[in-house]
Amino acid sequence: MSRLPLSADAVKLLKAMRAQADPAEPFLFPGKDHGLRTLKRFWGRLRLEAKVPDVRMHDIRRTIASWAVSEGVPMLAVSKMLAHSSIAVTEEHYAHLHGPFDYDRRR
Repeated sequence: MSRLPLSADAVKLLKAMRAQADPAEPFLFPGKDHGLRTLKRFWGRLRLEAKVPDVRMHDIRRTIASWAVSEGVPMLAVSKMLAHSSIAVTEEHYAHLHGPFDYDRRR
């Protein structure tokens, strides 16, 4: 199971949703495939309401990882956040975003 950092607002929203959910249901987004189908339907409705066409959840995952690497988050931390099998997988996708190392910045 992966652990992802969430903003305080995201945690607050998820807790509110859990409070309104069926207490007997172990998943916040229940469905036949451990919640995945329901989550996809929810995502589809959310995209339509937000007028954001053709954005997959994976696109957001890649965007957040790209931002993290561009902001100097260590590649190993990004690799763990994404639950990649190795840091090499992360580097293959994101190393080009990691700018030249600034030796003065670390002093």
